[in-house]
Amino acid sequence: EHRRVNHINAEHKRRCNIKNGFDTLQQLIPSLQQASNAKVSKAAMLHKAADLIAQLKQERHESQDEVLRLRSEIESISREI
Repeated sequence: EHRRVNHINAEHKRRCNIKNGFDTLQQLIPSLQQASNAKVSKAAMLHKAADLIAQLKQERHESQDEVLRLRSEIESISREI
C-alpha cells in the first residue's frame, strides 16, 4: 500500500511539473499570450515554441552579421582618419 501511495504521489508531482512547464511556455510565446483564453493543444504549443526559437536564432544570426559589418565599417573609417 505504501509503495502504491508513493507511486501515485510521484506521478502527481510529475504531471504538475509538466503542466507548470506548459503554462510557462504559453506565457513566453507571444502568439500564445494573445490567445490565452483559447485552448491550444500541447503539440501546437511545442510547434509554436520551436518556430519561435528558430526565428530568434535567425534574428540573432542576422544581428551578429550586422555587428561584424559595423565593426568593419568602424575600422575602415578609423583608418581613413
